Amino acid sequence: MERIDFDDNLTDESIARSGINTRAVQKAIVQLLKAIGEDPGRDGLKSTPERIARTYAELLAGYHVDPEVLVNDALFEVKYDEMVLVRDIEFYSLCEHHMLPFIGRVHVAYIPDGKVLGLSKIPRVVEMFARRLQVQERMTRQIANFLRDLLKPQGVAVVVEALHLCMSMRGVQKHNARMTTSAMHGAFRATWPPARNFWRTSRAALPRFSSRIAAFDFHPDRFGPLDRPGFFHPHRHPRTPGLARHRLAMSSARASTVNRRALSTRARIFSASSA
Repeated sequence: MERIDFDDNLTDESIARSGINTRAVQKAIVQLLKAIGEDPGRDGLKSTPERIARTYAELLAGYHVDPEVLVNDALFEVKYDEMVLVRDIEFYSLCEHHMLPFIGRVHVAYIPDGKVLGLSKIPRVVEMFARRLQVQERMTRQIANFLRDLLKPQGVAVVVEALHLCMSMRGVQKHNARMTTSAMHGAFRATWPPARNFWRTSRAALPRFSSRIAAFDFHPDRFGPLDRPGFFHPHRHPRTPGLARHRLAMSSARASTVNRRALSTRARIFSASSA
């Protein structure tokens, strides 16, 4: 029998550990192919049921991950009480409503209270909850609750940004829409400074520079040359906190130089667009 290269890293042991009934999945896919009018026996589809079964064993492996094995005693006694932030953790999950992917980034922060978690374990925690049929809101809360219960820190904050293909390739078909969800515990929820520090450091919900029109948005924490500390502009949004601090920052030569260059760049773009 010809050996099939499935182009994955799965072993028989990892498939069994996933808890997925691959034989039942294969039978279901054969029925699905017949239901849509395809021939499961043709060359391009002969191995499709097995490929899909293996794919689900990988994408839905989070249901059967043992948290104790995952953490593996990677808890360390450390005297540190400032924010620990791991940002831009990539994840892939399946929407439970349409079983289509949603993909994005997770930003995780916590303020230790005597214990810190091994760095690689935080992305593994994210993956444990992402590799399930999910909704983004629940996944965000699950990650935050798990770290709160495990570390018992002074505070935990989790922000998730994602693009949902169930909204991009079907239905409303909005290709650039992103969803941002957050979950806060402890100090991040009770007091403003830690939460503000987290949002500014993670830059979780800020849009990327994507058009010439965006160049005329003078919010100090956005876009190109303005995307650096110490920037202040009189058109700053009045509801944005930290106005006094940005004014003080203007006393530094670096901040002044940055501002002059940024505003000069904006003026040139404006002149070119108006010509």
